[in-house]
Amino acid sequence: MKKAHYLLADPAYASSRWVVPAYKGVVAQNEDNHSFNYCLAKSRVRIKHAIGILKWRWFFPREMKNQMRDNHEIEYFVILVVSCTILHNMLAQIGDEWFDLYEDDDPPHAENLSNHDIEEDVVNMH
Repeated sequence: MKKAHYLLADPAYASSRWVVPAYKGVVAQNEDNHSFNYCLAKSRVRIKHAIGILKWRWFFPREMKNQMRDNHEIEYFVILVVSCTILHNMLAQIGDEWFDLYEDDDPPHAENLSNHDIEEDVVNMH
């Protein structure tokens, strides 16, 4: 049996076969749905943190989400993110200190992060 993969999303996105957003409105008040939203929110914080680091390091355009109009474009984006994650992890393994490159424009909370922490966050997303 093939394992299913889903994209976690915030409530702004519509639910689909691939996308699992938080429940909103009246259905969010159901106890099970409320628990789901709580667990999703905890995961989303870590995911947003990891994605923010990838965006900072690889300069993903902010408009990227507006460019994904079909499955082909989503597949391309997934390949892009996986490739950047692999490159990031490879650089982390050889001790790359990329924060030093941005002395004046440090990413948010850079002083509290290590490459090992970032690598764990990104790897745990899978």
